[in-house]
Amino acid sequence: RPSLAPRRSSMGLGGRPASAAFNLLVPGGGPWGLVFDTDQDAAGFERDLTVRQRLVTVSLKTSRGWRTVEELQDELLEVRRNGFCATLMWAFRWFLMSVVFSLFVYAAANCASEPEKPPLEVALTSVADAVSAFVASLEWLSSMGTATCALLGRCVPASELERCASLPEAVELQSCIRALAGSGSMQWTSAFL
Repeated sequence: RPSLAPRRSSMGLGGRPASAAFNLLVPGGGPWGLVFDTDQDAAGFERDLTVRQRLVTVSLKTSRGWRTVEELQDELLEVRRNGFCATLMWAFRWFLMSVVFSLFVYAAANCASEPEKPPLEVALTSVADAVSAFVASLEWLSSMGTATCALLGRCVPASELERCASLPEAVELQSCIRALAGSGSMQWTSAFL
């Protein structure tokens, strides 16, 4: 970093007396001396050098800021690439591809076991079987959820709640909810009805 240390020198260039002189100290280099004939030239030089030093400082800060922004963008991209959502999307794609592959293998096995059937009929049968299997899986998951809920605490089937919700009178609704939840445990219901 250049240093402007004013110094007075008795002799300038060409044997004339100097009006102002500066020592410039730069890291990695020796000290340099600048001598000016007039105070006005020395003041202009000092002002220009100060402005240029400030400009270099601002440029350096800006450059560091841009580097920091680039590093943060790289980190954000890495998080997006390896984050939870990306992993979830990868798992979903893998699941979807395995379902499609399984459906293809099932259709091929059906076609091989019944070669007299047309391929379109085999494909439609395979898709219908896959839809049936999907619906059965959803029903199984629903029953597992109900069983888990029953293990963890009291559980009321959704169909019973829908039946209670369809009752026209508030008194009937309240008695239906009490019957589902057990007497005494739903005393707060009357405050809402």
